[in-house]
Amino acid sequence: MNACIECCDRHAEGDAVALYCEAQDGRAARYTFRELQAHAAGFGNFLREQGVKPGDRVATRIVWKVARLSSPSASFSPISFM
Repeated sequence: MNACIECCDRHAEGDAVALYCEAQDGRAARYTFRELQAHAAGFGNFLREQGVKPGDRVATRIVWKVARLSSPSASFSPISFM
């Protein structure tokens, strides 16, 4: 199973909103499935340029706080990520 295909690519045909984001300072953004697909492809291309090949393992650490993250199909409200 490919999570990117199942969660994003198969919905990228229209302009359906995949993600709504609102920062603590009130800034808001919305991303369509097509935009998320483009961002994922860009990150994949960056990894390829760095020499990452299929089958390689890549780890990352993201430190951020999320007050509220919601999508049309789910809602997630953590206190913080560490």
